[in-house]
Amino acid sequence: MTEGYDGIEGLRVLHRIGVAIRSESKPETVYPTVLSLITETVGCHSASLFMYSEETQRLDEAATVGRKVDLIETIDFDMGQGFSAWVAKQRRSVLIPRIREKRPDGFRSFVSVPLVSGDMLIGVMNIGHNEPDSITEDHMNFLEIVAGELADSIERARYQAALVEKNRELLEAQEEIKKQH
Repeated sequence: MTEGYDGIEGLRVLHRIGVAIRSESKPETVYPTVLSLITETVGCHSASLFMYSEETQRLDEAATVGRKVDLIETIDFDMGQGFSAWVAKQRRSVLIPRIREKRPDGFRSFVSVPLVSGDMLIGVMNIGHNEPDSITEDHMNFLEIVAGELADSIERARYQAALVEKNRELLEAQEEIKKQH
């Protein structure tokens, strides 16, 4: 992580991410803030967040800080294009600390972490760095904690939005019944 990083700094960042997530009524508006906090903490160049759509059953890019981070974008998997779709299907993190071949996007170190809440896939977060061996297993462990917090917060916000919508529908139905009597 960045120079001088320690466990206390990681906790501070987790707290800041949690506050940012809870302060927004729509999680998608906070994604760039969360990704910026992550890139700052990990000391990487770029981060991308891909959200899973129940409707299309595919991943879609929701936010990116720096350059879009996704390996093998040209390959189409069940859940979408790129390595993120494979990680989503496997539901486990993948760390590639040293990418041997020079890539057009410049990434030489990469990690992909699924966002899972309970048994529901929420999305995938990818982090890229231009230097080999710059993303470590410690980074991946930190990102897995962040991914869990983010996934649970997104799922909670979705449930709250659904409840608000159901309540609105019930109130409209109640008004309609009153008009008929």
